[in-house]
Formats: sequence, C-alpha cells, structure tokens
Amino acid sequence: GMLDLRDIYPLIDGVESDPAPTEGKILPKEGLFIALLQSKMYKVATELLTMGPRWFFGANKDNYVVRELLSTCKGLIEGLYSHYYSDHTLDGAVAGKESQLLGFFNFDLLEHFKSYGIGLIRAGRHYFHQDLVLLTKLTRVLKHFADTQTNEAGDCVAVLVLEVLLPSMSYTSPNPSLCYEIWQVLDKLGHEERFRLYSAFRDQDMCESQKTVAERAERKLQLMVDRLDAKNLKREARSMAQMAHAHPLIVAEKIVRFSTAADRQAEKVVDLLVRLVQYFTPLGVDALLYVLLLNIS
Repeated sequence: GMLDLRDIYPLIDGVESDPAPTEGKILPKEGLFIALLQSKMYKVATELLTMGPRWFFGANKDNYVVRELLSTCKGLIEGLYSHYYSDHTLDGAVAGKESQLLGFFNFDLLEHFKSYGIGLIRAGRHYFHQDLVLLTKLTRVLKHFADTQTNEAGDCVAVLVLEVLLPSMSYTSPNPSLCYEIWQVLDKLGHEERFRLYSAFRDQDMCESQKTVAERAERKLQLMVDRLDAKNLKREARSMAQMAHAHPLIVAEKIVRFSTAADRQAEKVVDLLVRLVQYFTPLGVDALLYVLLLNIS
C-alpha cells in the first residue's frame, strides 16, 4: 500500500502476457492482478490493466486469471441485475411506485460499476462465453442502461457490446436465445450506432483464439455454400441461420458474396437472398442489411 503502481509495474514489465500462454502458467503481472482482485483493490487492478500492451489471458476454461476476473465481475453484475430485474422492482414499476423502491437499491453498486466495473468487464472480453448465465445477465443490465438513453450510458453500452457481447457470442454454440438478448440491446442504439459497431468489430485486432474461431466458422460456412443446390437450399439455409446466431457478420458477408455472383441475374439474386435469410433472427437480418449497404456504397 506504500508503493505507487507506477513504481511496481517496471519491475514486472519484462515479461508480457503471451497470446497463447502455457496452461497453468501465471505471469508476474497476472499474479499481481489476481492478488489485487483477491484483496478487493479493484480500482488498482483496473489501473494495472491499462498499463502496457493489451492483455490477452489464456483462453482455456481452467485459466486461474480468467476465473478470478469473472468471479469479481459476477458479484457486480448480479448485484445490478437483481435490482433491475427483481420482483419488487418489476411489481413497483407496474404499480407506478418505482420511486418508492429506490431506497432498496445500493447506489454504491452503480458507482462501483462506473469506477472500476466497466474496466474489469472489458478485460473479460470473450471469456464471458464460459458463463452463459452471467453473460445473459450482463446483457440485460446493458439493456436497462440503454433504455435510460443518456450519453454516458450509451457510450458504456456501445463499448461493452463491441468488446464483450459480440466477441463472447462468437464463441458460443448456436444459441438463438442469446442472440435475441443481444439484439434487444443493439436495437436500443439505433441503426447508425449499430452499423458503426459492426464496422469496428470487423476491423478490431483479434487474439489467436478469436482468429481460430472465425476461421473455423468461415470453413464450415464455405462447406455449406459448396453444397448449395435447388434440392437442399432449405436445409442449408437453416444451417446458415444457426451459424448466424454466433457469427452474424461472417454469415451475412458470405451470403451476399454468393448471392451477388457476377453470373446471376438481378431477380435471381433477390430470390436467393430471401430464401437464404428467411430463418434469420433480427440480429442476422440487421447484419445482412449492413453488409448489403457496405457493398453498394
């Protein structure tokens, strides 16, 4: 407690976090990060995350750093979720007495979320896919923030959608429920903000595991496209819609490239697009609209 973090960091900065660390290996600054979390020095832990290059923790489920980080985030997220979606809050809103219920809310939770919670959740990035219940609760908390329609809340929601929700979704098995949950957040932002987030997501730097997930999805999708013919169009369209639950932009780009091939007539392009996306969720359709606009601009 007597030393400034800026004095300590140079001592452990010689070894950076490895994008693909050995399982079970904890690097010096990761060890310090864990110690800060366990000591409940969350603001200092958040400050540590901002020092040096971007951190990439191990992607395996048994990584101790990730478990400790998600455990810390869980307490904060569940506290906010239990207030915004608890029975007494919902009952009060229906009865028109929500203002009387504010006394039940621990406002420190909101301050903690602003001061260090956002930073810790951003550090969790795609690792939230390891706990789908927690990811869903985070999504619903962000939906509540988006409903407030303040600039501060909007900026917070946009950052966490870009750095946490969309990356985490890409790691999950096809999950239409999660896809709808995330869409309910995105839908609050308006199409300009959504399309800006889609562009940022496509262009952002990815760690090795994210690249692997994206490449695997591309290969699987290409096999579907190669099998497409008049007889199995419906079946493959369903399979593509399933993939779009986790990879809406990748699927949308592949469908647009395939449907608008140079040798297709305009009416056939429209017919093929409609038949391929008839099973898409609203998020999948929105991603398709973004890709179409991108291709004609």
